[in-house]
Amino acid sequence: MMMKQYSVSMEYQPMQNKLEYKNALEEIIICVMINDPEAVVYVAERIRSESLSEGNQSLYNSIVELSLKDVATDLLLVKLIKQFGADRITKLKDRVLVPTLSYLITNDVLMQFKDVAYSFSIEKILQTKAEAIKSDCKGLDTLMDLQSEINELLIAEDNIRIDKSFTDKLPEILSNIENRMSGNEYSLNINSIPSLNIATGGILLSNLITVAGFTGQGKTYFVLNVMLDLAKQGIPVGFISLEQSEQEISDRLIGILGGIPSEKLRNPKRLSKDEMSRITLSNLSKNKLPFYINDRPLTEADIKQKIKYWRDRFHVKVVCIDYLGLIQSRAKFTTRERELTHYSEFLKLTAKELDVAIIVLSQLNRSGKEAPIITNLAESIGLARESDFLFTIYKPIEYGLKTDGRIKFNDSHFILRCEKNRHNKHKKQILLMMKESGEFTELATEYFSEVEDILMVNNSN
Repeated sequence: MMMKQYSVSMEYQPMQNKLEYKNALEEIIICVMINDPEAVVYVAERIRSESLSEGNQSLYNSIVELSLKDVATDLLLVKLIKQFGADRITKLKDRVLVPTLSYLITNDVLMQFKDVAYSFSIEKILQTKAEAIKSDCKGLDTLMDLQSEINELLIAEDNIRIDKSFTDKLPEILSNIENRMSGNEYSLNINSIPSLNIATGGILLSNLITVAGFTGQGKTYFVLNVMLDLAKQGIPVGFISLEQSEQEISDRLIGILGGIPSEKLRNPKRLSKDEMSRITLSNLSKNKLPFYINDRPLTEADIKQKIKYWRDRFHVKVVCIDYLGLIQSRAKFTTRERELTHYSEFLKLTAKELDVAIIVLSQLNRSGKEAPIITNLAESIGLARESDFLFTIYKPIEYGLKTDGRIKFNDSHFILRCEKNRHNKHKKQILLMMKESGEFTELATEYFSEVEDILMVNNSN
């Protein structure tokens, strides 16, 4: 008797076929693990055995245990048949026509399984809380407990990676070096600001990049340009706006894309016919931009969950947080300095753990109005310590700089200055010009020598 076949993307009715759908996905996963040794560690690092039905947990654990002992596929099959029976193992072995790791990845089987497994876990938690709240008047406490249980569920999902020795990981390490040599999927480059790539070596996954500036000095617009550049290349990005609404961020993006000042988009009645034609759905949707925006207040735990969700669901590579000082926390801190240092450390660890580049915006303090330098960070010097790259951005004309001998500065000019570079010696200053639409273009990378002197004089005054 043949086992019932299902499409991996089969539709199901939540209360009728959800369990059947989950079991079908389990069978597909176990089938691939039995047939393809390379799939075992890949699956084991992403799926907890507790997520499977009780009938499949022991089988799953046995496959993982035997594979880690380097048991050959044929011998693995013999041992599994001896332990779980020939009929069951034979049916599972033939469950998929092409039982390979590539099949799991191509069809996104693991994500589909995790989705439905989470739905069962959340359903159980909600049912328990629903019963408890019937006789409990402390709704806020119950809500906090619910969030805590969900956080624990997500943390458990993160802590299933299998440790390997350096020798065991050598093939992966050498493969990574080869990819870096060939330039494949290693660094992300910004096409519109080439010198930024020289300064950073390209945006690297797991890096924490800080862009600091005084109020009104172009921080948000600059980062939106960077993120939009990546999205145009098809690289998924996420923007967590803790200061502005999604509508405001969207207006800025549309302004950059359509060459229209965002101020006009705040009052669309001022738009000309030509400007209206540039922001039609057909024009703006020509390029599918994988650009995701969140404008809800978030704690540090919420931020990590959001980044993880974007990474797992949309394959987001770079996330911007605007800005550090508005992150919330339920923890208590003795000083504001200690709180912001905590956030800085958290962002660096999150970037490393999730293998996502994080760009965080930071304010300069009042002294930053006199000198836009690293020591005037309002958000804690700990941020400078944790950052792989730290840039300041400012309008030179507002700091007494009139020209570099070639270009007469005006209000549209900005200097992006690399204050800290952990990975190479490039500390370039990049002269940028911002159009009325908010689009940045690069003008030059070599500046006048008196920049340092003027900044020091302003700082001393």
